[in-house]
Order: sequence, then C-alpha cells, then structure tokens
Amino acid sequence: MHLSTISRNLPPLPTAILAVGLAIALATTASALAVIGGPLPTPLPLFPRSSWWNLDISNTPIDPNSANYIAFIGAARRLHPDFGGDVSPGSVETYGMPYVVVDNAVSRQTVQFRYHQESDGVNHATGQSYPFYPIPEEAKTQPHWIEGGQPDNVDLRNQADRHLIIVNRDDRTLYELFNVHFDGITWQAGSGAFFDLTRSDRRPEGWTSADAAGLAILPGLVRYDEANGSGEHRARVPRNGPSNQRVRLPRVASGGQHLLGAALGCAAASQGQQRPLVILSRRPADISGDAAVRTHRR
Repeated sequence: MHLSTISRNLPPLPTAILAVGLAIALATTASALAVIGGPLPTPLPLFPRSSWWNLDISNTPIDPNSANYIAFIGAARRLHPDFGGDVSPGSVETYGMPYVVVDNAVSRQTVQFRYHQESDGVNHATGQSYPFYPIPEEAKTQPHWIEGGQPDNVDLRNQADRHLIIVNRDDRTLYELFNVHFDGITWQAGSGAFFDLTRSDRRPEGWTSADAAGLAILPGLVRYDEANGSGEHRARVPRNGPSNQRVRLPRVASGGQHLLGAALGCAAASQGQQRPLVILSRRPADISGDAAVRTHRR
C-alpha cells in the first residue's frame, strides 16, 4: 500500500483530536461514585416489607424467658443514642457508625479474613478470598469512611471494631466488614457479610456477620431525623459488659445461634422458628414503653 493511500484513510487532525477529547469526557462521566451517608436506594424500608426486619410483632406472644433476657441486658439501664458527628470540631475521630453508598463502577476488592469460614467473598472449599467488596479508594487514606473516623491505612484493629458498611445503590446490595484495615497491599478484616436488600435470605445457620449477633448492621442504625418522630424503625442496641460475661441466645434477624460476648444485638426482627425480640417501642420517638421479648413463629 502506498503512503498516499494510507493518508487518504486517516481522519483530519482536528477530528482525531475531537475523538480523543470525547473519549476522555466519557471516561470522566463514568467515574465511580462513592458518598458517605448518601441517599439509600429506594423503595424503603431496607429489605422487603415481608422481611423479619419489617414485621409488626407488637401483638405476638411474649417469650417465656423475656424477664431473663431483659435482666441480662439491664432493666434499669438507660438508652444512649449515638447519632454520630465529630468528636471535636473538625476532628478525624467521629462518633456513630457511618455508611457509604456506591455504584457499580466501584471496583471489587479482595479481602483477607481472620474468620474466613463464616465470611462472604471467600471460596470456602479452598479458603481463598476473591474480588467481592466494592470498597472506595478514598477509604484507604481519607477520614470518616470507617467507624471511628481514622482512614483505613491506620491500623486500629486491636483498639476498635472498625466497621465499614457499603451499600451498592445500583443493585440494592449491602456489604459489611468488621475490623477492617488496608496494610498498603491487601485489605484485611475480621469478618465480612453480604446481604441482598431485595430478599429476606438468612445467613447460614450459626454464622457470624460483621456483627457479633450475626445481624445485618445497617437496617438497625437510626439517623437523628428518623428518631425525631417520623415513621417506624428497628434499632440495633448493643449491650456492653465484661468480656467474660457470655450467653447463648437465639439470634435475631439472621437465623441460627451465635455466641455473644460483650455485645448483645437486639432488634425488632425475627425469622425461622422461635426468635426472641427485644421491643422497646414501635416508634423510635417514644422509648418509654414497656420492654418485652416477644416470640414470632413463622
């Protein structure tokens, strides 16, 4: 082929430049989205209306062991709402538990787990993790993406729970990690759990999650505006106590049993066979009602 023929097939220079510019613009438009505390995907509530998280169990029978469960939690203890915010103005450290909303453009990351036998994103036949969790790059070095506030390249696993909660708004899925840290090469965590927000699937019997009680964390978190008198909401109520104070209770909202230590997850939700439920109130604006552990049969 002669050079003149090749020249006739090439586009004029301005057109080529425009094509490159258009490609760059499209790439910029398709950049990944990750927002701390972004809008949750609708329809709400999280999980189906028929899910155990969303059932009205106010008229179900009180569990025979209700008084024992409440005594373990502490009948005279007062609730301490923790709606987040900076520890001091402009500080890296924060209160509460943040969540992150991402889209499908965020790359899936491989996470190495301490409790890989009960974590998602792992080939349980081989024990090998694979790319699964859509963790934003910003979480490595920027504050406020992880529980506690410090960026994830700061290793605080021996001092704090360090939860990372991620919602994919495009496919309505939830990813939760416990005791997470990026060591400069690999993402590390204690455990990790995946939930399809369009289904009411249970985790395998006996498994933990990113929560000691085996629950999804996000649907039990309450924002200040939600607690200010509008609508219904189930609440996650951790119970602090001595590390050697343990009890085996039927697990709420996620089927099976799991050994609970310093934290006892309590939520107005149940599933499967008989599950104890701590009911403080049907509405978050009124927590003065009698507490009772109720049993829901399904």
